[in-house]
Amino acid sequence: PKKSKATSARKASEGNPLLRRILFHSIFTICFAGAASAGFYFLKSHVDKKLTFSRIPPRIVLKDRPLWMSDFLAEQIARSARPAGAHSSFDHQLLIDTQRMLSTNPWVRNVREVRRAYTNRPGDTLEIDCDFRAPVALVKWKDYYWLVDRDGVKLPEQFTADQIERVMIDPTGNRQIRVIEGVSNAPVETGRKWPGEDLSAGLALAMTISSQPYANSIV
Repeated sequence: PKKSKATSARKASEGNPLLRRILFHSIFTICFAGAASAGFYFLKSHVDKKLTFSRIPPRIVLKDRPLWMSDFLAEQIARSARPAGAHSSFDHQLLIDTQRMLSTNPWVRNVREVRRAYTNRPGDTLEIDCDFRAPVALVKWKDYYWLVDRDGVKLPEQFTADQIERVMIDPTGNRQIRVIEGVSNAPVETGRKWPGEDLSAGLALAMTISSQPYANSIV
């Protein structure tokens, strides 16, 4: 009985043109979807291997680089953020890792954005948008002078007495930074805030003086 029913259904489909067309379109759709999926897979593999996977680390560009930042410091920051090895331009983890590395840099106050940019090929450039810690004073401790920002965070650079003159004077001859002496607390690790009310008061005074017409006369 089951065989006779299947035979009857097959004969019915053979004799029904509409049913044959539906069956044909269904088979065609399945074959087309399979071919499209296979084509997409191979195309994606080709793009990943040949077009988006670069063996050269991306170039780092500091967006809105501040005027006070030297070329040497800009290159230092870029080098600290530049990823090593080959990466795909679709690698989102690369952006996360770069942001994490930047956030540990003492010169970086805040990381706004890390994004890919196109220079010569996809993903060959990383644009970095950050708030940087601008040095506002030199703090003297024993035989050395340390750069600090407006919050008293100690920056990586230190100088001796015979070096500070060229740090304090800009190329136009104006005094761009001042020395705070007599602080009671020893220097902390780079990137941490140097404690002490005496230093906080000295920084407030140095920033107030910097905007005055007589600022160039005060060391």
